[in-house]
Amino acid sequence: MIQVHGVDERGNTVLRKQLKRDRARTKMLRMSRFGIIEMTRQRVRPNLLHTHSEPCPTCGGTGRVMGPDTTVTKIERWLQRYEGILLVISHDRDFLDQVCTRIAHIENCTINLFTGNYSQFDAVLSGSMP
Repeated sequence: MIQVHGVDERGNTVLRKQLKRDRARTKMLRMSRFGIIEMTRQRVRPNLLHTHSEPCPTCGGTGRVMGPDTTVTKIERWLQRYEGILLVISHDRDFLDQVCTRIAHIENCTINLFTGNYSQFDAVLSGSMP
């Protein structure tokens, strides 16, 4: 609800002219005796759920999952909160074994922390270690 003080019928006409410039379809009723103008406005953009997510590939689109941009933003914010954390992305197993001592595994919006090098993490993840 938007309350505008000091708007008379002339101001109401000016408001109508300004609303015609809006790309969204707007319906505006006459001003009531209490000075209230009732109006509706068409939604122009999709809602936030559809903007920041995409159809779930597992269930065929019945549900929604975070999109890549949203996921990256979430990881960036998480890294900013915890000082001293470095995000390393590499396909070189030897390099990862040398530089990684703790690994945060993110899956299904859950973070699991592992201690050890990448090979140990991979073995735990694949189930070959107890």
